[in-house]
Order: sequence, then structure tokens, then C-alpha cells
Amino acid sequence: MATYSNKQGRIQARIKHKLLPRPLYKTFDTQKEAEAYCVPLEAALKKGIVPASIQKLLGEKFKRSSIDTVAQAIADYKASTSRRAHDLETLNAVDRAIGSTPIDDISRDWCLNHVRELKVVDGLTPDTIRKRIGSLRRLFDWLTTDRPEVTTVNPFSALPKGFASINGEDRRLIEMSGCEVQENVERDRRLEPEEEKSIRLVLAGNQRPERERAPVLDDRIELEMLLTLGLESAMRMREMYTLTSDQIDIAKRTVFLDKTKNGDNRQVPLSSVAIEALTAYAKAKGLLFKSVRRTTRKVGGALLFPDLFDGDWDPVALKGTTARISRRFGWLFKYSGVADFKFHDIRHEATCRIYERTALRDTEIARITGHKTQSMLKRYLSLRGSDLAPKLW
Repeated sequence: MATYSNKQGRIQARIKHKLLPRPLYKTFDTQKEAEAYCVPLEAALKKGIVPASIQKLLGEKFKRSSIDTVAQAIADYKASTSRRAHDLETLNAVDRAIGSTPIDDISRDWCLNHVRELKVVDGLTPDTIRKRIGSLRRLFDWLTTDRPEVTTVNPFSALPKGFASINGEDRRLIEMSGCEVQENVERDRRLEPEEEKSIRLVLAGNQRPERERAPVLDDRIELEMLLTLGLESAMRMREMYTLTSDQIDIAKRTVFLDKTKNGDNRQVPLSSVAIEALTAYAKAKGLLFKSVRRTTRKVGGALLFPDLFDGDWDPVALKGTTARISRRFGWLFKYSGVADFKFHDIRHEATCRIYERTALRDTEIARITGHKTQSMLKRYLSLRGSDLAPKLW
């Protein structure tokens, strides 16, 4: 039980418990700060747990947890929980950067200094910093709940709002180091009709006039189908290239997605253009679209894109496949004369087309695209001013 007393204008907390070899005294500026420290500590002691920070403070030989560093915490966290692939990638980046840091050293001031280092030293964008700190916040949430003997405090939760934004002092330090200030770049690249036509001509085997030879595209039919499916459905690249034939119901004009990037199952409606393309593609590839869906990845239909994806679901292998397909399309766009265009821009273009061609509400479009929040969805919305102008008075 903690007791508090006023000592020359400051608050002294005295914590006495049978698990502690002697009472613990700590002094704080305010009653609120004292209670913020003592309440979670008392809760841990009530469960029979002496936090590592208290063991160190008292200097007694308590049995310590096997988790002393960030790297050990991440390893235990990954082994004890189910994390999505993109979160695992971020955790791995965190591990490489600060894995050797002792858990006991991480305080609010440490967090603020770490954020500044990410901006000034590592040159990361605010979005990347938010991802890194978000992963650390979830890691420490797990530690305080499942491993309270390690820590009962999550210092990352105390970071101020807008911590990842580049402020004036950050900008001054970055410029003093001779580096460029990294800002978030929200792409609004649209695919013009003539550009799409140029890409499809190349996929059909046509040679560009200024090139010496036509491209060799052994996987042409799969690249063409992936392009069409992306433009007609707004699905993510990985959601598409990992599809199997029994995830597609032609009669219901629907793709049934398993666990996606956001951790949810999703049903994606298909346009008549997509259905026509898939029907022709299945005939050419000898595929059979089934009406009965499979229940696991281990059984079911044939891979929809076997030349692009070999069926290896290992996260590292998937990352490699995504990078390889991205490079393949990057080369295709460059050969077609479509500058500054990436495969991810296809999802952006498809989302914009849904807005332009339908009267669906934002919530309905979000169900198709799989965006969790309206703010994320609107990042993809970049309607052409020339298309909006006729709608004005």
C-alpha cells in the first residue's frame, strides 16, 4: 500500500509490500505523478510480480525475467502473438536499429530523443516514424499486460500528439547536418487513357518505334491479367498474385479474399470487364473457377498466376515476390513510355475510377478496397480537375 507525504513542497511516496525486502521511497513533483508511478506498481505487486526496474532500484538479487533488451522483447512478442506481415517487417527494422537497448533505459525522454534521431540521423519520413513508434507502442502494451515483471509502464504512450512531424528545431538540425528534410510524399499519379493504351500494346507484343527490338514477355498473359484485375478491382498486388481459382466466383462476380494486409477477410465485387477478362484468361490457362470456396490455403484450387507466384507463403519469400513483380512492371511501364508510374499507382487509379464511375458511398467503396479508415481511403482519391469541372454550374 502506498502512502504519500509532503516534503518541502514535493510528494514523497512510500511503498511497503511483503515482496519487497524494505520499503521503497520515491519523490515526485506532484501527487498526480506519484500516483501514476505507484498505482501500476501496486497492481503488479498484488499479482506477485516485482518489476525489473524495482529489482534494480532496490539492488536485491531477485529472479529476473529473461527479457532485458528490446531484441529479446521483440523475439518473445513475435513468438507469443500473431502479427501481420507488414508489422513484422517494421519490428525487424526496429530490432536492427535499437535491439541492444536495455528495456530499463527506455523512458519518455529516451523516446523523444529516439524520435529526433529517426528524423535527423536516419532521415526517415514522418509516416515511417509513425510506423516504427506504433510497433514499439504495441510491443510495450503487450509487455505491460503479459510481461509486467519486465515493465509496467509504456513510455511510448506519453509521446505528444504530432511527435512524428518535422518541427522547426528538427528542420534546423537536419539542415545543419547537410541533409535534406524528408517529408511525406502523397502520390496522386493518374493513368491517362493513352498511357494505358501504350502499356497494353506492349503487352500484346508490339515494338516501340524508338526501340531496336520488341520485348520478350513469356509471362505476358499473366502480366496483362494482373494489370486488368488491378484496374478493375482496386485490390493490392499481393492480394491478387496469391489468388487461387476457387477464390473466384464468376456467377456471383466476386473474389473471396483470405486474411488481407489489415487482417480481415474481404469480398471484392468484380466489374463486367474483369469477369470477361477472367473468363478468357481461365480458358487460355486451363483453369476452373469453382463455386465452393476452400477453407484453408493448403487445399483448394490452382494458383491464378503460377508464373509470377510459386505458392511460398513465407513472409520473406512474399516480400521478394512482391519486389520482383514490382520491378517487372516498372520495366514494362518504362518501355511503354509511361514515366513516373508504379504498380501501386494502379490501386490509386482503380479507386479513383470507382468514385468517378459509380454513385457508391465512401463506406461502400472502403468495403471494396479494404481501407480501414476514411482518411486512408481519401489518400487514394485524386479526381481529375478536368472531370470535375463539367459538374460545376
